[in-house]
Amino acid sequence: MEPSYAGVMAVIEACGFSAMIDLANYDASYLGHVGDMLRMEPLERVRRLGGEHRAEQARRVAAIEVDGVLFGDVAAALCGWPLMFPSQGSIELCAVVPLARDLVDVDVVECPPGTRGLADLRRDREWVTLGDGIGLWVASPLDLLRIERARGRRVQAGALAAVVEYRRRWPAPRPEQRRYTEEEAAAAIEGWLTRSA
Repeated sequence: MEPSYAGVMAVIEACGFSAMIDLANYDASYLGHVGDMLRMEPLERVRRLGGEHRAEQARRVAAIEVDGVLFGDVAAALCGWPLMFPSQGSIELCAVVPLARDLVDVDVVECPPGTRGLADLRRDREWVTLGDGIGLWVASPLDLLRIERARGRRVQAGALAAVVEYRRRWPAPRPEQRRYTEEEAAAAIEGWLTRSA
């Protein structure tokens, strides 16, 4: 017998949790777009979705080697999300504020929404290489998802949920599928049927 709704709610309350019901905004159609993004170089993803200025921002932050974790739209693009974002604006970095105060076009935040700050984001951060021997730490897709949910940005959270699901299904970027002619496809199927018999 399954527990009643009231029983489940009592257990949740006794544990100090709050019940939150959120409709899923994950769209499986994003998966193909995520795969397309992950087949590109990281900076190319940012260029395609946010423009050259945003890619240059990421390169500048990487070049100064600040101790922090990138989050926000640029970080999400580096992780593979397929959403366009504004070509102007500041890049978002979680860092110790006095150490990173003089960065231009960078919003330095000690504690992004939905997190407990830099130490929290460091746990699952990912190193993204931008080329020319430089790279930067980026918040994991799950941490980016937490941040976007805390901000109430449902579309962005849905796109990040697709990134998480894509990585769960295909841990490494899928290789390009071979394009077959009808004759090659028929021969491949016939060969498989022969071997399977």
